[in-house]
Amino acid sequence: MPVDIQGGSHSGALLTPLLLRQVLKYFFNMCNISDFKGTGSGSLSHSLARAVAPSGHLYTFEFHEQRAATAEKEFKDHGLSNLITVQCKDAIQVTTNSS
Repeated sequence: MPVDIQGGSHSGALLTPLLLRQVLKYFFNMCNISDFKGTGSGSLSHSLARAVAPSGHLYTFEFHEQRAATAEKEFKDHGLSNLITVQCKDAIQVTTNSS
């Protein structure tokens, strides 16, 4: 279902799942994955999970055990645990080791 964006120069634009995927693809191509330091509050993970739903899956890394547990509980409470896997690891080390 399209989302109507209000305000700014995008007033009235429809944000469809396809457009969101294209925007995210462009954004991540412009960024180095190591710019993201962990799950943190989980706000970006919420948005990304909704963008990849229903058939995609998001893996997110948080080195701080308590923040990882809090984020995992929040994703479960918000009905997103089937779309998000939280791993308590250092995201920088994970991306460095996968190169």
